[in-house]
Amino acid sequence: MAVGSALTANTSWREPPDFVARGFTHDEGTFDDVIPLPERALAKAAAEGIGDVHPLEQIIARTVSRWARSRGGRTPIVIPVVVDA
Repeated sequence: MAVGSALTANTSWREPPDFVARGFTHDEGTFDDVIPLPERALAKAAAEGIGDVHPLEQIIARTVSRWARSRGGRTPIVIPVVVDA
């Protein structure tokens, strides 16, 4: 599963992230439930002063992976791609 996103300087989404999944049954609205989870994690990171791309990618990967594991019982490989916009 790949997550592509552009973040603003305060680590909020510039636009909703794009999810690309293989081997994961999904439709257009499947990932709507997960979007608020990394948003909250990114807001917490911003409050803690975390703003570098790599730690933000790790936060997104862990959050999305936990969600996918709870939803499908699998542990996917999550590849976050953050563009510092």
